[in-house]
Amino acid sequence: MDLRVIMREIVSRYRSPRYRGKDGPFERFQGRDLTRELDVAISVLPRLLTLTPEQRQQLENLSRTILHLEHPRIVRALQVAQQEGMPYLVSALVKNAKTLAGQLSDKPMSLEQAGALIARVGSAIEYAGQQQLAHGALTPDQILIGEDGEPMVTGFGLSVLATLAGAGYADVNNPYLAPETRLADQPPTSRSDVYSLAAILYRLITGRPPDADPARIARPDMINPAIPPAVADVAMQALAADAQQRYQSADDFVLALRSAIRSPHIHGQGPAAQAVAPAPQPAEQAAAPAGQAAIPEPLPFPEPLPMPRIDLSAIVDATRLADAMLEAASQAVQMPEPLPMPTADVAAASGAGEPAPPSQRS
Repeated sequence: MDLRVIMREIVSRYRSPRYRGKDGPFERFQGRDLTRELDVAISVLPRLLTLTPEQRQQLENLSRTILHLEHPRIVRALQVAQQEGMPYLVSALVKNAKTLAGQLSDKPMSLEQAGALIARVGSAIEYAGQQQLAHGALTPDQILIGEDGEPMVTGFGLSVLATLAGAGYADVNNPYLAPETRLADQPPTSRSDVYSLAAILYRLITGRPPDADPARIARPDMINPAIPPAVADVAMQALAADAQQRYQSADDFVLALRSAIRSPHIHGQGPAAQAVAPAPQPAEQAAAPAGQAAIPEPLPFPEPLPMPRIDLSAIVDATRLADAMLEAASQAVQMPEPLPMPTADVAAASGAGEPAPPSQRS
């Protein structure tokens, strides 16, 4: 069957479909989902699945996993399906978003900005990894920057669909992809995504991507001397050619990067790190055991904010004035003299009240 006919059937389900270009082996379209009243992006792979029972099960598992991804840094997927054997993925369209690749320049980004961006993207990668889903093709083109400046990761599941259809999704010369996925054709893992995160970090802080050959990657502090050696150590460990020598997860990588940015005098002990002179330590601080990284000094607590000075003289004067007024009022108001009680003639009152003797009665 003509692949173009199948692709047209898929895209014609959406209103005003428009072709948006290629994304690896995928053809990308944009349209309007009238059922959801939502603008969507449609990624169609012009290959046919053989639809063996195993492939059907893998497609169902992928669909179930992707549709349940709920993370603020992941573009929401709406449908993963196949039309007569042709796989496609539909996701929500992020309005007015631009790719990170379109915003990069030759000027390095500050460590604080780069670290914050990598941490946000890393949270999405870590979350998907906990759902047993590796991205496998994370590049600056797969990171969208919204109008609010926040990054979102798109493209989850595309590498899996390409693998199911026997299509190579990874460009062998793409410096952002792990060597085991683009050179050895191995399925991506969480450590593959760690490599991609580190390659994006490398691009942000040096102004250029790392070499496609991991053996020839120069330390980032050799390109940009402003980068602390500790940060360079973390980046080089995450860019190790051997996946087992990298950080195990995106969270581990982000935590190590944060520690290196906050304590640049502490040098990492990763396999890719070069020997550097240790930072001077206080005499009372015990040396770190061999083979372990020194524990960074705790961050000092901030100085307490000064309390505002309040002029209490006005309050004191007002209090004294109130006391004086109360005293004057008490002297001006005198209690009235008690009224004199009337004096009664007790004897007369007693005589008038007695009866006359019998001799005087008529």
